[in-house]
Amino acid sequence: MGRKEFRDILLALKQRGKTIFISSHILSEVESVCDRVAILQKGELKKVGTLQELSSAQGSRLVCPRLPGAVMDALAATSAEIFMVKDQVTIKCADAGMRQLVEKILQEHGIKPERAEAEVQSLEDIFFSAIEAPPRL
Repeated sequence: MGRKEFRDILLALKQRGKTIFISSHILSEVESVCDRVAILQKGELKKVGTLQELSSAQGSRLVCPRLPGAVMDALAATSAEIFMVKDQVTIKCADAGMRQLVEKILQEHGIKPERAEAEVQSLEDIFFSAIEAPPRL
């Protein structure tokens, strides 16, 4: 109850244009109320920016219908990650270069992806990346 009331107070102050500094290890709360985030480690500023700036990654996913074996073989020769669920294939590309390569392979086989999605990192992923530590299990 107390956390919800605290969040409601912060959001009300935010709507009134007030600036509030919050120090918290509860990243889900930070995501729900903050416009900008700074990540500190031992007093050193590691990352700062809006949640959108920090969460956008270089990677993307292409979603395609079931692909012929020759296309799957060509994709397997790349470092793209390929996931198949029922009749849908998702190709995860780590960066723009990999996406261009995957799109070229698909185009050469006359295949157009059904959709493309940008990879988005959670604040927890951003935090662990910024402090260069593996996420806790």
